[in-house]
Amino acid sequence: MKFKHTISALILSSCAATSASFAADTKPLLKVIPHNRIELMFFQQAHAGSIKQNKSGCYELLLSNIEPEVMYFSNSPDKKAGNLTLSQFAETMTHSQKAEKIKPNTLVNIKFDTSSINMIGTLSNALYTGKEFHYTFCPFGGNQLVKEGKIRSINLFVDPIHRWPP
Repeated sequence: MKFKHTISALILSSCAATSASFAADTKPLLKVIPHNRIELMFFQQAHAGSIKQNKSGCYELLLSNIEPEVMYFSNSPDKKAGNLTLSQFAETMTHSQKAEKIKPNTLVNIKFDTSSINMIGTLSNALYTGKEFHYTFCPFGGNQLVKEGKIRSINLFVDPIHRWPP
């Protein structure tokens, strides 16, 4: 598994990443070493989708035309980085939701046709259908500006879901 060397390279490259920049092959998950779990942050990118408010006041996110892999990295002292397939990431999110009842903090960067917004909140109800990812996104309180509609591109920075591997 190839490891990225810096978090800043990951963030800078994420803004201009294209399908060609992601490897199409399946990357193995980190090997489980007893008592050696790390906290990972994740970056997911899609080039289409939609956002719509639901009855609870949160928002339903639909991501389509998704990059085939989700990047991850950890903080010190481990400083690991790599990629998960969409199926592996979905399994990780599902485990976090069901087994640990965790709703990870997330920074959402959405580009619409004529504008863009950044929001911070929590993700829940992750569902991967093989072509699309569905999430419920609940913005934190305060003056979060939320716009509904068709998404041109979206970047999700997902804070540690849990100690990993699950």
